[in-house]
Amino acid sequence: MGGTAAVGYRHLACASVYGNEAAVRVWLTGSSVGGLRRQEIWFTPEFGTDYQAEDVVVASCLQSLRDLRLEHLNHYSRF
Repeated sequence: MGGTAAVGYRHLACASVYGNEAAVRVWLTGSSVGGLRRQEIWFTPEFGTDYQAEDVVVASCLQSLRDLRLEHLNHYSRF
C-alpha cells in the first residue's frame, strides 16, 4: 500500500476473504498515511454472497472493525 495516500487514494476496499485487512491496519498506523485524518479516508469492507444471514453479516462486520481497529465503517457491501 506504500504511497497510496501520497498519490491521492482515499477509498480503500478490503475484506477478510481478500486477506488484506491486516495490511490496511498496518498502513493506517504507519507513516505512509501522510497525516490524513480518519475522516479523509473512506473504508468499504466487503462480505461474500454466502454470508447472507443477518447474524453472519453482523458478525462479519464486527470482525472487520476489530481487524481494522476502526470505530466505524463508511460503507459495508457485498461482493
